[in-house]
Amino acid sequence: MTAHDQTSRDIIGMALRRVREGGGSYRTDTSGPWRQQAPDMNVWLAPVRFAIIGGLATRLYMPERMTLDVTLGTDLLSYSAVRQAMETSGSP
Repeated sequence: MTAHDQTSRDIIGMALRRVREGGGSYRTDTSGPWRQQAPDMNVWLAPVRFAIIGGLATRLYMPERMTLDVTLGTDLLSYSAVRQAMETSGSP
């Protein structure tokens, strides 16, 4: 097992120990104006491996909160491709 695998297991273990029943979002709860479709980042970043992180990503496991940005995670080798794609799309 690599150090990265052990770190991942430690973090997941900590989260599982702290989780409380009823503390997450219901996947079927689509009521309210705040529940909006997440942007399809594949439109701009099709060949690049990336992950949506930050406030938008937390929608999957906790009550939704207002966020005005999309935070992406990618590897350093893909950074320039992501930056160019976002600039081409008109993103700040």
